[in-house]
Amino acid sequence: MDQSVAHDSRRRRSLERRRKKFPRSMFPSYLITLRPTTRVTLVSVSECLLRTTLLAAAAPSELHHHVAIRTNRESNTVTIETYDAQHAKGLLRLSSIRILPNQTILITAHQTPGKGMCRGVINRVDPSETAESLRRALYSESHHIIAARLMGKRGACLVTFEGTRPPRTIRY
Repeated sequence: MDQSVAHDSRRRRSLERRRKKFPRSMFPSYLITLRPTTRVTLVSVSECLLRTTLLAAAAPSELHHHVAIRTNRESNTVTIETYDAQHAKGLLRLSSIRILPNQTILITAHQTPGKGMCRGVINRVDPSETAESLRRALYSESHHIIAARLMGKRGACLVTFEGTRPPRTIRY
């Protein structure tokens, strides 16, 4: 009888951990997605080790206790929600994560649009451009361009705009 009660309480705690949502706040939040560039599963890394590594790798933050880290098994990504702009910039600059003294994971980081943002895809962009030069080269009369990054090596570019719908025209 006692074993079944203990089993039920462990199961309930496990379900509560899985259902945890990102904390809601009045501050603007930044969603950063990390994807490994090598064949490594991020799910195999312990959450505690991943959290301490990511908090130490980026700029120190006053709001570090409000950081939410989620691992997505299907897409093999880690999504981090932070309320500190400097911490988000530090996470976006990451190119690798040192998990163990002898194991480093190469990653790409990009910002995921939140509320009041939308995305659009532009083709026939010069594949040698950097994300910053792309953002400066793109222009829209009706929307503010937040970010731009290349997708693949064929000249497709993902652009993040301010607003609920992407603009009809954009200049490159």
